[in-house]
Amino acid sequence: MEQDFEELLHSASRGDVAAQYKLGTMYRQGTDVAQDDNEAMKWYRFAAEQGDALSQLSLGLMYIDCSIERQNYKEAGKLIRKAAKQGEAKAQFILGMMYEQGKGVTQHYGVAVEWYHKAANQDYADAQFSLGKMHEQGRGVKQDTIQAHVWFNLAASHGHRDAIKARDLVASNMAHNQVSQAQDQALNWKPVDAPKSNR
Repeated sequence: MEQDFEELLHSASRGDVAAQYKLGTMYRQGTDVAQDDNEAMKWYRFAAEQGDALSQLSLGLMYIDCSIERQNYKEAGKLIRKAAKQGEAKAQFILGMMYEQGKGVTQHYGVAVEWYHKAANQDYADAQFSLGKMHEQGRGVKQDTIQAHVWFNLAASHGHRDAIKARDLVASNMAHNQVSQAQDQALNWKPVDAPKSNR
């Protein structure tokens, strides 16, 4: 194990992005090393500066839920946006949340919907649920119970419990033909292929 770690450290020190990301994750989680947020941030930063989307996302998330007094939503937003622009679905979802809540960015429901939609189209259940809520409430889009049902149904197909409840609740206020239309749209929906990783 010691030799594997030394090899990983050597690769990371020579600029290997995958090794840098792995070291960052090991330090973040305390896997086979003492948990150390400073070391995690250091290795994520090295890989993020080379354009690695997962490292950008991981470092951005550390700026959001950092336990070491470095919470910085603005810096998190910059990093997460870079990962989102590379097609990382979780980053797109989180950026959508940031725009919906106005954390680190100016609150804008329309932009939140755009980012949720990008992640939802990659079959990311949390984004599908959030997009359903936006359609249900008419935030950033025209209120549309059929589209709300479609997105709730898609998230529910992944076992998303809140989506199951939301789908059933919105269906109780829809006409039978509207529910059928929403179910047909969900049944015929196809995810968009995610962009290839830069690794």
